[in-house]
Amino acid sequence: MTSDEQAATDGHEAHETADSDVSVDRFNQSFYLSDPADYLRTRLQLLALAGGRHDEVEALFRNGVEYAGLNFAASDQSDEVDDETDAVVAARARQHQAFLTVESQMILHHAAETVLRLFIVHSQPRRVPWITLNSQRSPRVFKETIRAEFVDRQPDPRLVGSVCLGHATCPGDAASEDDWAEGVEGLTLFLSTFARTILDDAPLYNGIKHGLGVTPSDAVLKIGPVTAGFGTSVEFPESHEWDEEGRDWALTTRWVDIQESVSLAWVAIEMIDSIWQIGRYRAIGQLPKRSGYFPGSLRPWDLRSNSGGSTTRMSWRILREYREPIEKASVERLADQE
Repeated sequence: MTSDEQAATDGHEAHETADSDVSVDRFNQSFYLSDPADYLRTRLQLLALAGGRHDEVEALFRNGVEYAGLNFAASDQSDEVDDETDAVVAARARQHQAFLTVESQMILHHAAETVLRLFIVHSQPRRVPWITLNSQRSPRVFKETIRAEFVDRQPDPRLVGSVCLGHATCPGDAASEDDWAEGVEGLTLFLSTFARTILDDAPLYNGIKHGLGVTPSDAVLKIGPVTAGFGTSVEFPESHEWDEEGRDWALTTRWVDIQESVSLAWVAIEMIDSIWQIGRYRAIGQLPKRSGYFPGSLRPWDLRSNSGGSTTRMSWRILREYREPIEKASVERLADQE
């Protein structure tokens, strides 16, 4: 057995196809034809193009772009661009920054949720990961699971090594036991960070997913002479728990670090790629194309740009929503039926 084969099978039985396993094999063959890491990596690359090569992207569209029936016709807008007022230029810049802000958060949360779900699925001794993945769709149960597994405690290092790197313990060709432990610890800390991202910023993520109900901005929070929060931010409404009479609504400002967000997304994508390749070998026997992602000494906090203030979140309770009287609600429902 080669070192790659040993890495992929350590702690798991190698895949064997038998007549009775035809249906299982069909499911797994189809499942692992996909490539979630490539999909998310492409989204991250397109975001990088929009942020880092914005003028060139704009020029491409001015020259005309056609795809799948969409036709952004070429036009000579050079005179229009030259005639734009400062106010128009500033407005366009704000719109562009708003897109980068929202899309960076969307990609981060999508990648974080994906790596956590794939880790959970591939850490279980299930013969058909696809069915397990599609059976675990309850948001409440998912949040309870990741809180229990990655926040309240940490997964066993042997499990992290097996799922993410193909080895439950340090392989013979590793640099040293200490290096191995350092890398596994890094993977564990990233898993914990992704779980906290999903749990702490659920209102932000849900606001983006459900109707784009967020407002990107550059909010500033001053407390006396101190500027506690500033820079790229997102504003959205957030509800508190119901009491006997009703519930409070807050307007929440969340300052975001785009550099940190896209860097965390990149790490999540690399981990997804590793988990996927190892899981694929264990299920259908296809060898990994490369070694698993190994973070070494890299830690989540190393990815912060430190460009913002000390405050990352502020909520103001500004509205009170009251429960409707039962009698009134019943009358209205009856009236609707008539």
